[in-house]
Amino acid sequence: MSNSALALEGRASFRGFCGFARGEAMPERTAFVRFRHLLAARGLAKNLFELITRDLEKKGACVRKGTPIDATVTGPASKSDGEAAWAKHKSRAPAHGYKAHIAADKDTAIVGAAKTAPANEAEISMAPEIIPDAPGEV
Repeated sequence: MSNSALALEGRASFRGFCGFARGEAMPERTAFVRFRHLLAARGLAKNLFELITRDLEKKGACVRKGTPIDATVTGPASKSDGEAAWAKHKSRAPAHGYKAHIAADKDTAIVGAAKTAPANEAEISMAPEIIPDAPGEV
């Protein structure tokens, strides 16, 4: 089960936020995956992400006491993906793919910005693109 589906199953606040009633059956995991791919294919994922972030900020969900930045490596879509790159790590095996660089609110962990780059791209080089205007402590 995906993280999204698990969160919806286990947390009433997530179910309510997404508009699901207490006893209502949950969509299966693949529905979330298909929806995410459809958003990306139509170029709507970034716009939706930005709209939700603005709405949360208007409602006071982010105070900006601090903005941690981090990245996670994800695999390439296919073995022939020419844009993917290798990333070395001190304590783990090298990984091939992309990095999802994120900036989140320190207190709420709400992701404020995200940017995908080849896996060999350092977090510090992506920082100017993902850190908000008033980040607090970074």
